[in-house]
Amino acid sequence: MSEIPELTEEQWAECYQRLALYAAKKFFGYGWMGNTLTNERIGPRAMSPADVAADVITSVLYGNRQYNPEAYRDFFGFLCSAVDSEISNLSRLREHKAKKQLLPVLPKDGDD
Repeated sequence: MSEIPELTEEQWAECYQRLALYAAKKFFGYGWMGNTLTNERIGPRAMSPADVAADVITSVLYGNRQYNPEAYRDFFGFLCSAVDSEISNLSRLREHKAKKQLLPVLPKDGDD
């Protein structure tokens, strides 16, 4: 395993913004909508895409996730993979599965 690349504060900020957008696309795929007025998507555990991006970056900075340049030539690709993992974990939560099963059942014509 290798050290994470040296990034400036501006590069980390850009990374965070790009990662949050990447996570938002994933949230949309799971149907995690959220507040339509602010257009913020909310997933299980009230996590937003920005929360997921921040958690991934924090886990990398604190060494909880190790960057391996042999497995990921591109550091941002590694971060996206970590976002995929976090969102996959959120999708397996009981909270997400319960919401998924609570689809409304509409009566058929003639049924009251």
